[in-house]
Amino acid sequence: MFKIGVIGSTCIDKIILPDRKKIIKNFGGVVYLLTALSVIFKNKAIIIPVTKIEKKYKNKFIKLLQKYKNINTNYVYQEPKKTNIVTLKYDKNHLNRCEKSILKSSSIKYKEIEPILNSVDILIITFISGYDITLKTLTKIRKNYKKIIYGDIHSLILTKSNNKPRKFKNIKKPDDWIKNFDILQGNLLEWKILLKNSNITKNNLKKLIITQGDKGVIGIEKEKIYKIDSVKIKKVIDTTGCGDTFTAGMIYGILNKLNFKKSLRIANYFAYLKAKKSGFFKPSFKFNISRICKIRRN
Repeated sequence: MFKIGVIGSTCIDKIILPDRKKIIKNFGGVVYLLTALSVIFKNKAIIIPVTKIEKKYKNKFIKLLQKYKNINTNYVYQEPKKTNIVTLKYDKNHLNRCEKSILKSSSIKYKEIEPILNSVDILIITFISGYDITLKTLTKIRKNYKKIIYGDIHSLILTKSNNKPRKFKNIKKPDDWIKNFDILQGNLLEWKILLKNSNITKNNLKKLIITQGDKGVIGIEKEKIYKIDSVKIKKVIDTTGCGDTFTAGMIYGILNKLNFKKSLRIANYFAYLKAKKSGFFKPSFKFNISRICKIRRN
């Protein structure tokens, strides 16, 4: 049985979809990745999150995760400050969104992560707040963890902009961030920002993934470039968490030793499944993984 470590912030999401007037309020952030990993792997993996949640939300949050029998909640810590509140408003085509956040949470410390490092088969670091961990913590993780570290850029290159729309920003020492990952995922704009002041050829990155929404995904492995078309959707319901679900599909391919191109296809398909439904995957969500693994597109 695999053991998958996940590091990232938990938040409270307030989602405003284009065809709905009411606000959908629920746990968000790392929850999308945890639940996607849970339903994809089922009894073939234990998911071990390292995250924090404010005291007033903690019991409800733990009960939610415990509905997924393969999620270990031992490293869900109490947030000493406040849990972040994130408002996401989508345009009518779900292609763009405005994100406003009230960011008051603390970063996850190395001492909180260290207990899982000797046991997990792969480590995922997803940037939800953007300051989920510090560069110092990441460097220490890399020094003490020799297996694959998979990262999702996402909010690493966003301003805090408390309760105002978050904007892209350049970060200090981008090469120092990049070199600590084996595989790094981000959308096209996120990569443009991250690589603006970086020399990617000097880093140790083994695989680079560029997600492009309805235009598919590009994967770069050494000197090979793979382009995977998106799966056409008649009606998009909710794209929140599609990137996290894509990550979960990639992790499935990696741990099952599938080649990079096939892993990209599987991940792309899971993101498609997520866009067709609102919210995160429930424990009862069913799909045919064997059928998905046989997908043959470009």
